[in-house]
Amino acid sequence: MATVIAVPFRADGGGRAHGLDLSLVEGGVLPLRGEEATYLWNRARRGANRHESRVQAKTLISRNLFNALRRMREWPSGYREWDRFVDSPEVLTRLTHDVDALFVPGGPAAHPTQKGDSSHRRTATKRSEKARHILESEAICDCFRRNIPVLAVCGGSWRLAAALGAEIAVLGGTSRSTHNAPFNAGGLQKARHTVVVEAETHLAATLQVQYMGYHRPARYAGKDSAPGVEIPVNSAHWAQSVLPSARGAAGGAAVQGPTSNLRQSARAGGPARGEEVLEGFEAEGSHYCIGVQWHPEFAQVQLLASGGDARDVHARLMESFRLAAKLHRTVVMLQSAVRGRLARRAFEEKKRADSAGGGGGCRGYVEAHVG
Repeated sequence: MATVIAVPFRADGGGRAHGLDLSLVEGGVLPLRGEEATYLWNRARRGANRHESRVQAKTLISRNLFNALRRMREWPSGYREWDRFVDSPEVLTRLTHDVDALFVPGGPAAHPTQKGDSSHRRTATKRSEKARHILESEAICDCFRRNIPVLAVCGGSWRLAAALGAEIAVLGGTSRSTHNAPFNAGGLQKARHTVVVEAETHLAATLQVQYMGYHRPARYAGKDSAPGVEIPVNSAHWAQSVLPSARGAAGGAAVQGPTSNLRQSARAGGPARGEEVLEGFEAEGSHYCIGVQWHPEFAQVQLLASGGDARDVHARLMESFRLAAKLHRTVVMLQSAVRGRLARRAFEEKKRADSAGGGGGCRGYVEAHVG
């Protein structure tokens, strides 16, 4: 059975952005220029023939979001009817039992709780963005409850952080000009600055070649299994997540949220270089629940930096997410097999007990009442 990663639908670019998300999450490949929009619809049409794929990225969309996009004339051409669209095996309307991971994408829209400059707030009030916010927030909470792996990038990381108790605040000073580069495929394949990934975090572990799909902290492993590292990243964000109870805390300090322990895992800047910006965080105790402010899905293809192409580290991050999803699929299959075996054993034991005692089932009823 294929590993399934759900990717919430986003309408920017007439469906092209979502087509890019699906291709980059599934296999780290950019569709040919000009084919991004048709990529989504072609996948939906040939979906029944794609089950041989080891990893499948599928569209997650609610009827509320679909209707909002239709009313605002933002729904791309190709699938005008809801029933026709959701009949495709490539489309999910909820996180079914066969979903193994959730990828929460970015996009040029503010989070509805964003504090500070209101220049991007107007996007959050659009009916379609409200519907998308509800869809993604509910999916995140469902994944957290079921311990399904989550990777959230850029604006998607704000939804993850807010769902787990953080606030969203606009960047100030020179940080905004440094971090808010053009949001397009070309711009996202160029390094804008570096971030420091904290040692002994799950994020640091994902960057290691020997990553196995989960993180075992050094206090349990007995060794320095995930050293800190400084890496170049792309950047196209104007705000950041502010973790609860430790506003601006550095050094990877754990902070208590309403549903999880949120931990800073990466940062940019600092006292020596100006304002510090939180670039990564994670929920401790989860199988895989990571948010980053950059776009590793684009950087895995190419990231032009001063030292050359720095895509390898981001490719490892994306592959770690796919690996965590595969591990979740394996665990679910093992659990299903164990439950099935236990159910069969219980049935056989009851059958033997009924046969031995003559006091159960149809035979026992006949013996007691007919003689």
